[in-house]
Amino acid sequence: MRLNIIIIGLLFLSCNDRQHLSEKGKDSVVASDTLVSNIDSVPEMNMPIIFSTGVADTVISFSVEGLSSEGSEIKAHYINDTITEAQWDIFGETGKTTIKYVFFKNGYIQATEKQYLYKVQISDVKSPNDITLKDTISYLLDTGGIIKTVIDKDFTDVYPGFKSKVPLVLKEK
Repeated sequence: MRLNIIIIGLLFLSCNDRQHLSEKGKDSVVASDTLVSNIDSVPEMNMPIIFSTGVADTVISFSVEGLSSEGSEIKAHYINDTITEAQWDIFGETGKTTIKYVFFKNGYIQATEKQYLYKVQISDVKSPNDITLKDTISYLLDTGGIIKTVIDKDFTDVYPGFKSKVPLVLKEK
């Protein structure tokens, strides 16, 4: 998975003008466990992989441990150092859950949670044909985590875990 992220990041870099990469103060690509100087709120235990796709456009990938034994990853997209959307993939033995958060300027977040089941063992999943959509839940919440819509389905709120791992605003040092 990380190799794919690195390849995509290199693709973005090859498409950007070289001048953007050499200007002082611009974001850079980090493909190791190094903390970039403009982020001071990222937890030390889970250093992100950071790709810059332009002057004010940044994508950060967080590995979230402890939620699932099969792994969990969040990809957060920032514009002008403010989060605009994030996708959280939580992998389980019998399926996976994907939660997409879209952040609005008014402080609200649209969340869409999709639960998938594997048709085969997790180690045998090779294509989208090996996965089936079980359920979809959409709801609105604020950045404090208070849910603003009624949810009639079985639901586990994982936003507090998201908020503890992912900064909503990237800060300059």
